[in-house]
Amino acid sequence: MEGTGSYGAALTQFLRRHQIAVIEVNRPDRAARRRHGKTDTVDAVAAAHAVVPQRATTTAKTVDGPVEILRLLRLARASAVKSRTQTINQLKAVIVSADPALRPADRLHQRRPDPPLRRPARQQPHHIALARARTDQRTRDYLDRRTAQGRTRREAIRRL
Repeated sequence: MEGTGSYGAALTQFLRRHQIAVIEVNRPDRAARRRHGKTDTVDAVAAAHAVVPQRATTTAKTVDGPVEILRLLRLARASAVKSRTQTINQLKAVIVSADPALRPADRLHQRRPDPPLRRPARQQPHHIALARARTDQRTRDYLDRRTAQGRTRREAIRRL
């Protein structure tokens, strides 16, 4: 069978449940497909010719376990991202076509400074500076010097 990990996944799972061996066949050579035509019958004959002399010996992919879970998570994420994009585009279209008096103050065109997934990496230096201010005497002396010069504590920590 060709495509046991995607299009043929359900059929592969059904056949395995009924103890039928499933062997995965690579896609036929493109040049050979052009010579013999591009039909399901020709593809099936080519797959049979690959299995009979045991050129194709790869067992079909299983549709369970961590790899399948990861595939499903990626599929769900891609679907959610696509849906979010469609919703934002529809909302922008409605607002653009709305009466100017009813439009919000152009908030849809503003971007957030950092995506939520990047925030922890961006905040890490700040957290390190706060930890050093609590535990390191040299850092505390530096903060005291800066505040004595008229700087705010927040500004002094930012300059660490």
